[in-house]
Amino acid sequence: MKLNELYDGLDKLIPNPRCELNYETDYELLMAVMLSAQTTDKRVNSVTATLFKKYPTLQDISLANIDDIIN
Repeated sequence: MKLNELYDGLDKLIPNPRCELNYETDYELLMAVMLSAQTTDKRVNSVTATLFKKYPTLQDISLANIDDIIN
């Protein structure tokens, strides 16, 4: 099976895929996916709403103190 055939098949099975995680940027999606391995998407969305407000960019979170992020 060719890769394009696989993509076409997936498009037919799931024509409008939707991610349950709330995100607006690639950075936010990456963080949410990493967290989702540890808990439910509902809980991730709850936590990331606050996290992304406090640290809106990757640079902001990279400069943050880990204890501030945890608390």
